[in-house]
Amino acid sequence: MATTSANEKNEHRVFSQKILSAADDVQRLSETRKDAFPLFLDKHMPLIQDRQLKCSIGMAPWVNLNILEELKSFSRVFAMRPGRFNVGGTGFFHAFGLWCVIRSKKPSTIIESGIHNGLGTWIMRQAAGNHTKFILVSPSAPGIYKDESRTTQYFTGNKFRDFNDLPWNLLVPDKNDSLIFFDDHQAGIRRIKEARKFGFKFVMFDDNYIPGHGDNLSAKKLCNPNIYSSLNNPVFTYQDDFGKKSRRLSNNDYFVLVQDFRDSVHTYAEFPPVWNGPNRIGVTNEIWSSIGQPALFNFKAVHSFAGIQIDVSESLQYTHFVYMELFV
Repeated sequence: MATTSANEKNEHRVFSQKILSAADDVQRLSETRKDAFPLFLDKHMPLIQDRQLKCSIGMAPWVNLNILEELKSFSRVFAMRPGRFNVGGTGFFHAFGLWCVIRSKKPSTIIESGIHNGLGTWIMRQAAGNHTKFILVSPSAPGIYKDESRTTQYFTGNKFRDFNDLPWNLLVPDKNDSLIFFDDHQAGIRRIKEARKFGFKFVMFDDNYIPGHGDNLSAKKLCNPNIYSSLNNPVFTYQDDFGKKSRRLSNNDYFVLVQDFRDSVHTYAEFPPVWNGPNRIGVTNEIWSSIGQPALFNFKAVHSFAGIQIDVSESLQYTHFVYMELFV
């Protein structure tokens, strides 16, 4: 397992101090001017990603894969998926992200929190092979696919317990080779803290929404605060549990959470869109491309070499699927 160097820890302490100082500045500004937030962003965003809107920390695990060959293999698998229409579940883009992370990390244990119909489980099983242990956590049993491996454990129905309430030290004694997929619409920053508490290092998030959208305080809403100015959305909100819990955050409270995020995350890598297409937020292509990674391919190329029928509107399901490595 990789360890955190003294230099890395010192860099994060310095960053945290700057963030808190910036939060103090914005609090003072907001008390005197209603339009102070854009001025704050203009003044302080060099602290974060050199004024850019994207966020990327560390190295993505899929950089050593042959993405074109992986896409060809994945497309053949995706064409055989159980249940042709997975409404509200994993689409082509995020499923390919799962595939590439698992093919590169090769975890011995995969934990999925929020399994819906089970398509994400099925994709991960195809990518991981038969020897990987699965632990699947969700209030209801999957609607379409149930994994029948003898090593798979389900915590659903009357056996359901929230991720934070399960005895992970008993279920997964060795966390070094485990990978978690959070697709449960809970606050991303809360799940990050909970995973770290149990000693987990490698996590993925499906519902990584941009500010002003989605139903949880996602990692993307904390990783680079400059994104708020580009979306004309200076309101900081804490959302959790499918948006059932929601409250306005003060500027200081928000930047404390930014500090928590930076102190927790060693690597933040968004899996790129597979192709350019319409986005679910309805912003212009210029804004959309400025806040995320460039597409891997164009749609015509994917359609030609994938060898299966693909709907261009699959891009509407993309919500900046992200892989993270945590400090533990």
